[in-house]
Amino acid sequence: MKPIILITGVSSGIGEALCLSLRDIYTIIGISRKKPQDTDNYTWLQVDVTDMDEHAELYQYLQDNNIQLDGVIHNAGIGYFGELSSIDWMKRHAMLETNLIAPLEITQDLLDQKLLQEKAKIIFIGSHAAKKSLKHGAVYQATKFAIRGYAMGLKNELTQKVHIINPSIVDTNFHNESDIDMSVHKQTKMEDIVFSAGNILLGEDQRFEIDL
Repeated sequence: MKPIILITGVSSGIGEALCLSLRDIYTIIGISRKKPQDTDNYTWLQVDVTDMDEHAELYQYLQDNNIQLDGVIHNAGIGYFGELSSIDWMKRHAMLETNLIAPLEITQDLLDQKLLQEKAKIIFIGSHAAKKSLKHGAVYQATKFAIRGYAMGLKNELTQKVHIINPSIVDTNFHNESDIDMSVHKQTKMEDIVFSAGNILLGEDQRFEIDL
């Protein structure tokens, strides 16, 4: 039986790439608010990570199918960039709810409801923004600093293995609505993120933190 992996934020970008690359090796459960274009050979569930009621539907699905996850990849994320005054409270709260509160609550619920195997891998997709100053991204950076701190604390408390992957700028639609010139920043290849996640799941990379 293939190991079962939950991946959040699979409608596009990194999450979509992870599903498509890992689906032949693992039983993938992908969740997102919008349906991905290609959902062949894995299970997609419509779950908005910021909606606690929809979290409950995910847990019910896992319980109904007697699933204990072998891994979870917290990938769902959102970013708004620009002058601080241009980031209104709705955008600030959206980043906090998606990037920080959702993975925190999902992790806690999976643990409390015993939906994770004791040796499961918990992987957070972080960001280089959690490790250095980023102009025009203060709130986004705050969420990534916070999730890195959460992961650091978590790894000292659990039997499950905790990891964080910190990419730089990735060539996806993530920055489409930003007026910041992302071309001047270091870029991370999508395949490097997929490779790192795959090595963690296989147990071939034991590092807590991987900077890409």
